[in-house]
Amino acid sequence: MKSLLLLLGLATFAPTQDSTPEIDLDTALETLEKHRDDTPEAMLEVLRLDGTQEALDGLMGVYGKLETSYMQIRVISIVATYDDLTGAGSQPAEFIARAAANSLDSDVREAALVALSKCHKAGPAALQSLVNTPLPVRERERALELYIEMAPEGAFEYLRSIYLLPSLMEKPPQSSNERKKKRRKGDEEEEQAPKELRKTQTMRLMAMRAIAHQFTGEELFRFHQREPNIEIQPILLRALDEKRFKGIEERLLEFLQGPQYRERVRVVAAELVAKNQGVDALPLFMDVAKSKGTTSQTLYHTMARLMRAMPSEEVTDALKGRMSRAKGAELVFLMEAMPLPCDPKIVKKLAKGLRSRIPQERIAAVRFLERVGGEDSLKDLEKLLRTEKESHVTGAVMQALSALYQNSEEWMQRLDEQLSDKDEGVQHAARMEFLRLARPQDFERFVGWLAHPNWSVRQGALQALESLGEHRVLEPLIARMGEESGRLRFEFGETLFRLTGQDFGTRAPAWRDWYDQEGAEAKILTAAERREAERERVLRAQKERSRTPRFFDVPIRSASVIFVVDVSGSMEERLAGEYKNLSGETRIERAKAELSKAIQALPQGTRFNLVTFSGGVGMWSEDRLDEMGEPDREDALEWVSRLGALGGTNLYGGLLEAMSDPSVDTLVVLSDGEPSVGDLIDPGAIREDIAARNAERNIRIHTIALGGNLEILEWLAADSGGNFVQYE
Repeated sequence: MKSLLLLLGLATFAPTQDSTPEIDLDTALETLEKHRDDTPEAMLEVLRLDGTQEALDGLMGVYGKLETSYMQIRVISIVATYDDLTGAGSQPAEFIARAAANSLDSDVREAALVALSKCHKAGPAALQSLVNTPLPVRERERALELYIEMAPEGAFEYLRSIYLLPSLMEKPPQSSNERKKKRRKGDEEEEQAPKELRKTQTMRLMAMRAIAHQFTGEELFRFHQREPNIEIQPILLRALDEKRFKGIEERLLEFLQGPQYRERVRVVAAELVAKNQGVDALPLFMDVAKSKGTTSQTLYHTMARLMRAMPSEEVTDALKGRMSRAKGAELVFLMEAMPLPCDPKIVKKLAKGLRSRIPQERIAAVRFLERVGGEDSLKDLEKLLRTEKESHVTGAVMQALSALYQNSEEWMQRLDEQLSDKDEGVQHAARMEFLRLARPQDFERFVGWLAHPNWSVRQGALQALESLGEHRVLEPLIARMGEESGRLRFEFGETLFRLTGQDFGTRAPAWRDWYDQEGAEAKILTAAERREAERERVLRAQKERSRTPRFFDVPIRSASVIFVVDVSGSMEERLAGEYKNLSGETRIERAKAELSKAIQALPQGTRFNLVTFSGGVGMWSEDRLDEMGEPDREDALEWVSRLGALGGTNLYGGLLEAMSDPSVDTLVVLSDGEPSVGDLIDPGAIREDIAARNAERNIRIHTIALGGNLEILEWLAADSGGNFVQYE
C-alpha cells in the first residue's frame, strides 16, 4: 500500500506550469541551495520544467545536503524527468541508482526504484545494475519487478540468466577423468572468483513467470524435471500445457493422483485436467476424493469448485455414489461440490453433517443448507442453533439464518433475544452477527458496545460504525478513543482518519479539540477524497519518520500481543547468505535476535507473551495478558536466550495456545516449515479452523516465513488483515 501511495505521490504532487509564477533558473537554483529542505514548491517546479543540464547539475549537487526523505524523494522524481535530456546520456538514471544504493531510508530507496521505472531510456540498465548490487534483498527483488514491467528489448537473455541454475542446464556427457579435472578446476576458480550475489527464489520465480512462453517445450520439460522450487513448478506446468507438449496429459494425471507430490502442484494439475477433459475428469476427481488421508483440504476445495462448473446431472450422479460412505474431509467435499437444486433425499443425507463431532464438518453442513434454502433447511438450522456449544459454529448458523430469513424483522427480533441468552457463547455470536450486518437502525446499540468488556466486540462496533459512513459516528468514536490502548487505539485513529481526513493519530485530546472546534461542520470523505488524504499523509510521514517497534519488519502496534515462534529441529538450518554459496546465520539465531529486539522496543504498558511450538507447545508466562502487571522484560529476554531447536512443527497447537488468551488482539507467528505434527497438519484445514475461530475474535495475525514461502502463513495473514513477510 505504501509503495502505491509513493508512486501516486511521485506522479501527482507537482503543480501545473500555468500555476507557476515567472521565476528564472538562477533564482530557483540559489533558493534550492540556500533553503534546501524548505525550498518552496514553486522553485522546484521551475527546475522540473527547465530541462537544461544546468538545472540537472544543480539538483544532483544539492541532493547530498538534504535531510528529509520528503525532499530527497522530490528531487529524485524531478531528476527522473531529465532522462530524455539531450547530452545527459545515462547520467540521471545513474544518479538515481546511486541514491537507491546508498540511502538508509526504505522510502527513499522505493521512490528511487519507481523513478527509474519512469526513465524509459536508461532506467532498465540502471534497474538491472541494482539487481546485482548488495542492497537489501527486498529492494533487489523490487528492482527486478520494475525491470520486468518495463519489458526492455533483450530482456529474455538477462531474465534467463536470473532463472537458470547449473542443475537446470543441459550438460554434454563427460568421462570420469574429465569430471575430476573439472571439479579441481572449479574448486580453484571458486577460491579465486569474486563473490557473486545470490539469486533469490522470488527473483527466479518472477523471471520464469515473465519468460516461460519464450522457452521451447523441451526446455520447459527439462526444467520441470529438475526444478527444486515448488513455487515455480505450477508456472512450468501451465506453460507446458499451453504448448500441448507431448506427454503432458499423462504427467498431469500422475501429479493429480500422486500423494507424494506437493499440494500446489496437485491443485494446478487438477485445474488443467478439468480444462482439458471437462466432465470426463469426474471419475478421476472422485478417485482422488476417496483418498482421505492423502488429499489436502485445498485440493478438495479446488476439485469441488471445478466440478460445480460441470454439467450438474453428471456431477450429482458421481457424488451420490459416495454419500453413504463419505466421512470427514470427503463429506465436506461432497457438500461443497453438490450442484443445486438437488433431490431432497440427498439434502437429508448430507444434512447429517450437522450432527458431526467435528466443528468444521458442522460448519460445512450449515453452509450447504444455506445454499439449499427452504423450510427443511431452516428447521435443521434452528435445531442446531438451540444445541450448539461452539461459539464459532453458532456464529456460522446465525449468519446462515440471517441470509435465509433475509434479515426479516421477526428474525432480527429473535437475534435480539439471543443477546440475553444464558450461554455467553450465544450472546457473543449474536452480537457479532448484529455487527456484521451493520444496520443503520442499530446505531445506538453499536455505540453502547464501544464500551463492551470484550475487546473484539469493541473492535466490531468500531468497524460497524465506520461502515455506516455518517457524521453522527464521529462524536462517540472520539469520546471512546481515550479509553483504548495499543492496537484498538491505533485503529480508532485510523478509522477517524478515513472518515474525516484529519490525521491526529492516537492523540485522543487532539481529536477532541478538533471536534469541539470544527467537528460539527466536518464532512465524511468520499472514496476519492480519502485516497488524496492518504497520499498527503504519506508525504508528511516522509518528513518525520515514526519509530514503531518491529519484528522482522512487521510493525507491532498492539498493547496485547503474543509472539508465536517455531522452535522445531529445522530451525537449526542456516538462512541463505547474501552471496552465492555462502550461508547466513541459523534460523533460530535470527529468530531469537529479532525477538529480543522487538521485546526491548515495545512501549511501556504493552502486555506481551511468548509461545513456542515444536513437537509440543511452550509458553513464557501462564498469566493472561489482561491479568499481567508490567511484563518482566529481563526475564523474557533470558527465556528467549535459552531457546533451542528440536522436534516437529505443531503450528496448529501453537496457534490454539495463543488464541486461548481471550484478551489477545494480535499474534505474530514465525515458522520455517509445513506443519508436521499436532491435531491438524493439513494447511488448508488449519486455515479453515483458525478462520472460523477468529470470525468471532478479530485477532490480527501477522506471519513471517523464515527460510521459504509457506502458503499457510500467507493465508493466516490474508484472512485476518495481517502482514506476511518472507525471508530465505
